[in-house]
Amino acid sequence: MSRAIPHYIAVAESTGQPANIHQRNSKTDALRDARHIFRAGLFGAVVSVYEGKPTDNVERDPVKVWS
Repeated sequence: MSRAIPHYIAVAESTGQPANIHQRNSKTDALRDARHIFRAGLFGAVVSVYEGKPTDNVERDPVKVWS
């Protein structure tokens, strides 16, 4: 049984737009995929990684942010 904590990636393509959410099974997966999304060339996007699930309605500071 894995002890990984789920994380999710929030990608805000521009200011004022809702973020696209991508859930991952672990922090390692989330950070790897967030780097890939950011390097894919979304100019002006903000990519953030958060601990937990996006549906738990808990306000958190991001683990990592690329902008």
